[in-house]
Amino acid sequence: MKAGKLDRKITISREIETVDDYGTASSAWTPIATVPAQRVTQSTDEFLAASGERETTAWSSPVSVDS
Repeated sequence: MKAGKLDRKITISREIETVDDYGTASSAWTPIATVPAQRVTQSTDEFLAASGERETTAWSSPVSVDS
């Protein structure tokens, strides 16, 4: 894998559910990691070709996240 130009930082977050003292549930986002990243630009043709995909990555990072 080429490291590329990792000139940006992205924060990976996870949604958590909390319950307050009154028993009311709410959700919030908590950061898991901040990693270096490279912005990847797509052409219009690439964007339209990917429209059938369920998930598209707009950022590239050499870090893998295990769930």
